[in-house]
Amino acid sequence: MREIRYIVYIVLSCILLYFGYLGYVKWKSTHEVSSTINTMRYQDMLASFKDSGIDTSSIVFLGNSLIEHFNLSEFNNPHVINRGISGDFTEGVIARMDGIIARHPKKIFIEIGINDLIEKIALKTIGDNYEIILQKIMKISPGTQVYIHSLLPTMLKSSITTSGDDVNKRVIEFNNMLLNLSEKHHCTYIDTWSHFATKDNSMNPSLTDDGIHLTQDGYKIWIAVIKNLVN
Repeated sequence: MREIRYIVYIVLSCILLYFGYLGYVKWKSTHEVSSTINTMRYQDMLASFKDSGIDTSSIVFLGNSLIEHFNLSEFNNPHVINRGISGDFTEGVIARMDGIIARHPKKIFIEIGINDLIEKIALKTIGDNYEIILQKIMKISPGTQVYIHSLLPTMLKSSITTSGDDVNKRVIEFNNMLLNLSEKHHCTYIDTWSHFATKDNSMNPSLTDDGIHLTQDGYKIWIAVIKNLVN
């Protein structure tokens, strides 16, 4: 009987630990999104954006740090506008996109979602957020051409809450969702992933400086992939 009691205690403890872990991950995800959107830097970036400068000839790049650090002057097109904010999430894009689409830009290039995946936000939640983003564009600015970038692979070190292999597995799964969303809403899907991925589906180490962000050579590849679509 004593052995059975010990086994029951162990099983119950494991169950409690498991659900405790799930609760922590959910709390951490919500906390990270909220804390990022409310940081001084994030708010300063929003304040610096002059959406009044957007018009029907504008080509807007909307996304996270990969967009913010993108030297868009390489396209040699005065209509290209950067609306990337480091650390941003799909939820953040939803909250800040109204001023952009209200001015009916010619094109919007979207690249967002990797931070959501790293923070273990459910794929369905991220997909639902993309639905909101696309529906808002179609409703308010139906004449805008929308381009959806696939998420790039990563080369992350695993931690207690995040596995690099798991992130890349979810990137592939979510890219399939993005492809379906693009077809559903008649957007152009851009497969950047295949230009950066290695055989094990991680980021090519020669194209990143920290496992997520790109080197200049990485951006050169990206530019080559989309240059004709931009111009």
